[in-house]
Amino acid sequence: MRKLTEFFIGSLLARQRDEFSRARVRLTFNFSFFYSLMVALSIPAAFSGPNPWLVFWNNTTVFALHLVPLLLLKVGSSHRSAATFFCVVAYLSATSHSIRLAGDLSPVILSWYFLLIIFAHFTLGGRYTAGFIAVTFATITLIVVVRLNAPELFPFPPAPERAVLIMVPFVLGFGLLAIGMLLREFSRTSKYARDALQESNRAKDHILGTVAHDLRNPISAIKSIASLLAYLPEDRRNQSLPRRLEQIDTSCEAAEGIINDLIEASELDQVETEMRMERIDLRPFVISAVELCRTQALNKRITVDAKMPAADLPVLINKVKFSRVLDNLLSNALKFCNEDGTVVVTVETTSKCARLTVADNGIGIPDNLKERVFERFSDAGRPGTAQERSTGLGLSITRQIVRLHGGQIWLESREHEGTTFYVEIPLGRNVTGDTATISDLCSDL
Repeated sequence: MRKLTEFFIGSLLARQRDEFSRARVRLTFNFSFFYSLMVALSIPAAFSGPNPWLVFWNNTTVFALHLVPLLLLKVGSSHRSAATFFCVVAYLSATSHSIRLAGDLSPVILSWYFLLIIFAHFTLGGRYTAGFIAVTFATITLIVVVRLNAPELFPFPPAPERAVLIMVPFVLGFGLLAIGMLLREFSRTSKYARDALQESNRAKDHILGTVAHDLRNPISAIKSIASLLAYLPEDRRNQSLPRRLEQIDTSCEAAEGIINDLIEASELDQVETEMRMERIDLRPFVISAVELCRTQALNKRITVDAKMPAADLPVLINKVKFSRVLDNLLSNALKFCNEDGTVVVTVETTSKCARLTVADNGIGIPDNLKERVFERFSDAGRPGTAQERSTGLGLSITRQIVRLHGGQIWLESREHEGTTFYVEIPLGRNVTGDTATISDLCSDL
């Protein structure tokens, strides 16, 4: 079963951001797979009841339709598309069974409706569940009304009790299996939530300690300068005032940078699907960031080159947030480049993504730090080649923003030879309109 799961949803699971999303993908696959199996096993039983050939073709069609969610998951579609298709087909299947049984809403049929509602709640969320409950309630009400007032409208006579009993082991078996799958995923996600909470508490303590330490330095510098100016004679105070004010300004900028990083990291934690994207050509957007970077690179005589494709490269991004990605990666490259070094920015396309590459020939990253550079307040942070300081948040924020764009980021580095960062985000060709949300982008993957 593990190999089968890996075959159908391995790549889709790897793209999910958290354990809750992975649980929804697994539930969608397991429900679709085992229900298809249940329908396949029930096909021979069709010949034991009334209208055998009709039931046979009905079960065969339902089986074929329930393979569609599996195929959607296999080709990398979003779990929401597969789960919605499963719910629609399973609902139609339960309703058609009730109609074939002349409106008999046996406990078997009602239990199946109830299982579908639970499945919709776990995989699609509350809004879709409310709609599904309304449709199910309306269907059950209509069937009851027709059965009580105009039973002749049903195309088939009431089925014998035996035909209903044949369904019991299949639905009961699947129901027990479904409950087991739900409990297993609930256990997994609960453990994930507990571990995440413990990690959050540890991170909070680490953040408080780091922020207190990093803010203490610029504040102490300002206090020392103020005390020095207070005790200097007036003539010497006036002579040194411009230089001291510049030092105060530098210290304030350092403190402000730390506070701004903290605020942005907090805001990104709260973003889910409401961040708006707009369609742009990525090339001029990157070139603008490179031109700004060249001005900053003059201090260390670093050459910054850009390589762009000839054709337009449409992407859907939040311009404010994604400019932070470019700024962080370019600033990072300048920080760890030696004087007279080189930074090369490349933009290219793959089959579904735009790829941005920022490469430098600086000091590189030691092997023991590569896995930790994207962690928040990571101890992998180091001063730059000109002793530039770091808050330890830049690359963590960069990874968060890239993921919110439905993309991925990774690096390759050799110590003393340089580092290359890779960013991939989905192309904007398959999303209609000039704006979209995060969920629109993710569903396009």
